[in-house]
Formats: sequence, C-alpha cells, structure tokens
Amino acid sequence: MKTTQKPKMNIFWKSCLAAIILLLTITVISYGLLYFLLPHYYEKYKTGQFDTLTESLISDIKESGSDKMEGELLLDFAKANNVSIMLYDSYENVLLSYSYESALTVEEDTSFMGDVDSTELSIEQVGEETSEISNVLDLSYDYTLQGETRNLKVSVPMQPLSEAKIVIVHIFPIAAVICILFSFVLAFIFSWQFARPIQKIRDKTRGMAQLEPDCFIDIHSRDEVGLLAEDINFLYNELNSTISTLKHELDHILAAENRQLDEFRTLSHELKTPLAAANALLDGILYEVSPYCDDQQKYLTECKEQLEKSIQLTKELLDFSRNSMSKKTEDCNLYELFKEGALGYFPLIRAKHIALSVTIPKEMTINTRREMFVRVISNLMSNAVNYTPESGSIDIICSGNELIFRNTCTPLSEAELSHIFSADYTGNPKSSASSGFGLYIINQFLNILRIRYRFESTPEGDGMQFVMSLRKVDS
Repeated sequence: MKTTQKPKMNIFWKSCLAAIILLLTITVISYGLLYFLLPHYYEKYKTGQFDTLTESLISDIKESGSDKMEGELLLDFAKANNVSIMLYDSYENVLLSYSYESALTVEEDTSFMGDVDSTELSIEQVGEETSEISNVLDLSYDYTLQGETRNLKVSVPMQPLSEAKIVIVHIFPIAAVICILFSFVLAFIFSWQFARPIQKIRDKTRGMAQLEPDCFIDIHSRDEVGLLAEDINFLYNELNSTISTLKHELDHILAAENRQLDEFRTLSHELKTPLAAANALLDGILYEVSPYCDDQQKYLTECKEQLEKSIQLTKELLDFSRNSMSKKTEDCNLYELFKEGALGYFPLIRAKHIALSVTIPKEMTINTRREMFVRVISNLMSNAVNYTPESGSIDIICSGNELIFRNTCTPLSEAELSHIFSADYTGNPKSSASSGFGLYIINQFLNILRIRYRFESTPEGDGMQFVMSLRKVDS
C-alpha cells in the first residue's frame, strides 16, 4: 500500500512566503522610485508651475507699461510665492533684487533708463546674513518693456524636498512591517480559496483509489481547480463503468467456462463408458471367458460398435471445442451447403436402406457463416441417420424460408424434448452410434448464427422434424 507523505511545506506557508516576497519587492521598488525620482519630477513640476505663473506675471507687466508697476508686480509675485528674484536690463545691470528671507528697502533711481522716466526698485539685505540656500531651482525669463529688454531670474527654494526624502526613509520600515502582516492575511485568504479544494480533491482521490461507491468531488467552481475536479469525476465515473462492464464480462466468461467444464466432464465420463465396454468384451474374448468365447464374431461386432460410438463422440467433442471457424458471413448456395455437410453420410444411408428425399431449390442463396452452417447440416444428418431405423425415410424440404429435416423414428416425449439440447443428454439407448451431443452442438451453433429453430414431432406422428428459419438473400 502506498504511504502518504507529509508535504515539507504546505500551501499556506508557501503563500505567506510568496506574498511577503511580492509585497516587499513592490514596496522596495516603489520607495526606491519615489526616493530617486522624486527630485526630478518635483523639479519638473515646479518648473512647469512657475513657467505658468511667470508667463501670467509678464503679461500683467506688459499690460501696465510702467516701470513702477513692474517693480510692484515683481515684489508681489516674490512675496506671494516665497521666491527670490533678480531683474536685469540688457547691460546686465541689476534693476531689482528680492530675497524672501530679507527685509526690503527701496531706492529710487531715474538715471538708468536714460530719457525714459522710470523708477528702479532695489532691495537691500539687512540683518544677519544667511548662507546661500544650497538647494534652489534657478529659472530665467526674458521679456521687453518700453523697448528695453529685461531678464528676470527666479530662485525657487527646494529645501522641503530633502525633508520629504528623510520622511520616506523613516517610513520604509513601518511600511515593510505592514506589508509582512498584510501578506499573512493574503496568504490565509489564498490558501483557504486554493488549498481547501485541493485538500478535498486529495481526500476524495484516496477514496477513489479504494473504489468507494459515490466518491465524487463536490467542487463547482469554474476555475482550473473546478475543471480538474470535474475531469477527475468524469474519469472516476468512466473507470467505474469500465470496471462494472469488465466484472460483468468476467462473470459471464467464468460462468461459460464453468458450464463448459461441466459439459466436458459429462462427455469425458460418457466417453469412458463405450471404451470400458469394448475393453471388457476384448478381455472376455482374449481370456476365453464364457459366453464371449462361444460367439466371438457377435461380441467383436459389438466391440466395434462401442469403439465407433467413442470415435463419433470424440469427433463431436473436437468439433465443439474448436474455435477456428471463420466469423465472416457470406452469400452461400443452400444446396451446395447441404451437399458439403451431408456427403459423408450417403454410404450409411445406403447401408441402412434409408429412402432419402431432398427438395432444395438449386438457386436459393442465404447469408451465413459457411463453415459453421455446414457443421449444423452435418450434425442434423448424423442425428437423422442414427435415429432412423432400417428401411426408414429422411426428407429434406425447403419450404418458403424454412429448411426442414424430417425422419421416421419413435417420437420423443415432452419430457425428453425439454432437455434434448443439453450436453448431458444420452440420446436413444437403442442406438449405439449416437451420443446425443450432436443436438447440443446444433443448439450452440444456431444461437451463434441467430437462426430460430424448433424440434418437434411430425404432423403424422411417425417421426421427428427439425425446422430452421432461414434469411434468404434477395435475388
């Protein structure tokens, strides 16, 4: 018996391990991408944001057309967005400077625009000087006001981004722990949804291996596991059906073999009887035992009859046990089949002065297994010749679809007819040449050929007739 091995790692722990690896991998990749790509995308985001804001600012400056309004708009923009700005003219002179960490002073200067009446706004840093911001985004924009070219430089502080990266690093362990806990939950759900039906399939297949009745897997899902369970159920159903059919065929074969064994035992016992009788007659003659030595010719003749009976019985037994007959059916001429099967009995018919009448149309054709049908005719002729007394008659008549073998003899009683086709039927005790086994062979062969028949007394009551229903071939 096959032993059941315990799995080294069940599906639950495999699911946990897979979920942990998967979620940790996703977390590491996500945080790695966030850590390394955040500055780039943040810078890109800020650039786009201030491009839009600066474009709107320059549009307002151009609409105002005034140097004074230009300074006010620039200062308002810097204060509102917490950025530092530097405004240069075409000669790279500083027209305005503002730092979001400084106090503001404004000086008026009307000389830098030449003939143009304009005001220069400048911002000077007071108080404690601060170090230069290490992480800033420098943007530069050019525009024209009153025919003069301006260059605006905007410095956007990026200091909060470094703090965000520190927060990301600190949050990662917490996220990893959450992923591990969440993986156990996912593993439990996965194992419950997947491992439970697999375990059910495993338990049921053990029962199927023991051929337990009504051992079917009750899984109705439409996924791969459900389809597998459906296939296993179908396979088990087909296996049960095949086993049932084979068991039925085996019982049938065993019954047939037992029946045949009983029949051969009966025939073997019957075969010993004429041989023992012939042996006893020969012993009486050889050892000059009375009355065998008084009339040797009579007892030698009787011994010969016993030996002929045993020979006939042996031939019939061999014909029955032989299974080399062809199973192929063919169209055969009925008259030719009769001649082939009855030819060997014509000398016996003449010796017993039996009147033989054959009425079979020479053009009639039937579809049958030739060799087996010839054996049926041979056994019917043997039965008719053996049971017909001297100077009797045998009539072979083909009428319609029926073939009739009729012979004169003492009609059989109803009790004899009830078991005349049995293998152990001994035949007519007055006829030493008949064993009664020929009718059993006829019965077996006609059942194989599926030919209906009947054995009955003649209408006149002076003999017996064997009637077969034939399937003619249409001309």
